[in-house]
Amino acid sequence: MKREVWLNYIVVFVAVIVIALWAWWLFRPQPMPFVLRAKWTVRQGFLHGKPVFSPKGDLLATPVFSFTQGGTTLSVNFWHVPKGSQAKPTILISKRSEFPSFTPQPIAFSPDGSLLAVGYLERGVGKISVFRVTDNLSARTITIRAGKGKAFSAPSVIFSPDGKKLAVMYEARLKFVQVADGKQVETNIMPSMVVFSPDGHLIAAMYASGAVNIYDANGRIIRQLSARLQTGFAPSVNLLEFTTGTFSHDSQRFLCVLREGRFQPNQRRERLFIWRVSDGKLERTIQLTPLYDLTLFTPSTLSLDTSLVALTEPDPSGWDGLLWRVKRFISRLLKFLEEPIPPMQVVVHNIADGRVVAKLPRFGNRVTDCVFSPDGRYLAVVHDHKTIALWEWKGK
Repeated sequence: MKREVWLNYIVVFVAVIVIALWAWWLFRPQPMPFVLRAKWTVRQGFLHGKPVFSPKGDLLATPVFSFTQGGTTLSVNFWHVPKGSQAKPTILISKRSEFPSFTPQPIAFSPDGSLLAVGYLERGVGKISVFRVTDNLSARTITIRAGKGKAFSAPSVIFSPDGKKLAVMYEARLKFVQVADGKQVETNIMPSMVVFSPDGHLIAAMYASGAVNIYDANGRIIRQLSARLQTGFAPSVNLLEFTTGTFSHDSQRFLCVLREGRFQPNQRRERLFIWRVSDGKLERTIQLTPLYDLTLFTPSTLSLDTSLVALTEPDPSGWDGLLWRVKRFISRLLKFLEEPIPPMQVVVHNIADGRVVAKLPRFGNRVTDCVFSPDGRYLAVVHDHKTIALWEWKGK
């Protein structure tokens, strides 16, 4: 009898230890070389589209959609980064805009910070409004030529390093638009994302096939890079999409994050690729996330000094993580077609060695966008299309 009592004590003790370790794992402290500088919440409307820092990193511009009786209103809010407060009057873009599908970069500052370009849809037509940042006055509104029929995505805009033209992604085709007179030059390039090199001599076009073409200033292909053979998944079931990309400061390397996966089962992971531009050699790959079950688009961003990469991944910790586990169990038990989306968090990696340097606290269940400031000092994270958390990097 005495032996059974001791066995019961041992079982209870072990159970308490297991539960305590599990609770510690759920609520364990995370290394934090980032400091929360500000948290802004949009009261009227919602954020849709990647925010953008000014070249000096002192302003953050965010596109905001709000529904009115007459339709959808698009405006741009500004936030003063060092002060952590709303900066200048909101710019009204359009009272007849339409809610677009995913657009990689709907707004962009010119390299000198004097102009802001905003791409949007108005009654099925793509337009770009260019504003002077100093007084918020419109400098030009450009209607983007397109094929027949109604468009469903807003133009994605990026200034060239000299500030004289815009690279515009519209209806899956790349166009170049002169800022001064609105003149448009068509191309046959149909990538999912484009980026200029800092010196302005190169353009990288990223494709859904997992390929990257490097063009010179004349539109001639000088390098063709491919990540397809590096995924390790069967080509017939691959899902490949680039979530971000950038050149190094000296334009000698190209870095990009590829989200790769398979449909059955629905598994995803992110991997960082680093290529040498001079000869197209793949220098290194870093697997950033393990396989996880999720079909949702997960944003990521690279710091322009190519030292850090921030991306989103499922975060099952905390009480909302526990609630998600319960919902997922019920969903699988009842064989629902769609499982609940897990809470998502931003995880920052050091590119030099791939290690995790920070897991940022959440201010909502979803991370809808994230972006580094040009100097890499700040990281803006958008949660649930409503809240922006501004983090300052204090690491080395």
